[in-house]
Amino acid sequence: MSTLRNAEPVFHKQAQLSITITGGGIEEYLNQPHKHYFEKNEMLLRIRSVLEQATYMGISYLRGKKSFVFETELCGEKTWLIVNEVKGRGASLYSISDSDKVLTEIKKPI
Repeated sequence: MSTLRNAEPVFHKQAQLSITITGGGIEEYLNQPHKHYFEKNEMLLRIRSVLEQATYMGISYLRGKKSFVFETELCGEKTWLIVNEVKGRGASLYSISDSDKVLTEIKKPI
């Protein structure tokens, strides 16, 4: 198994997006509250395959950030991965949420 640091980006086919996994993104992800807190943290061990297989839900532009939202399941329940895009730096894993409120401002993919 490859380490997350300095790993090749994950390419999500449906979103046509290359996603990097950074130390800052991992830190933010780990700090997020979640109904299945332990399992959420364990998911990081397989985050590359989780991201590749997650369903692309669309783009959100909250608080001036461009975020791509992906849906997956954890413990049989929907959960969402948030990937932020920063101009000049590309897209990177940013967060996870068990609240469907992340879907309210999404622009659906074409």
